[in-house]
Amino acid sequence: MILWSSLIAVFSLVPMESSGPELFPHEDKLVHLLCYAILTLLMCRVADSIVSGSKYILLALMFSISYGIIMECLQASLNTGRHFDYFDIIANIIGSLTGSLMYYLLRKK
Repeated sequence: MILWSSLIAVFSLVPMESSGPELFPHEDKLVHLLCYAILTLLMCRVADSIVSGSKYILLALMFSISYGIIMECLQASLNTGRHFDYFDIIANIIGSLTGSLMYYLLRKK
């Protein structure tokens, strides 16, 4: 989980050159969704072993959403060539919700 969250920070904050034309409009939102779904899945796994009951899902969800908002705010304040985007935050939240739901459904089985 620490490695994955570090990778998200690097890719969120380091200036990146364009890799060519997009495959479809707003493809970066899908990347945000997937990254935060995976982060939340990993966080659920860690929190599940620490927190009793089903509170681990809420804890993982709060962490992932907060982390996504912090990354976007850092993009706005660090002047690294990256830009704050509300739609990225929405994609991060949807990804976090998706990851927590996936973990819940997998754990239920």
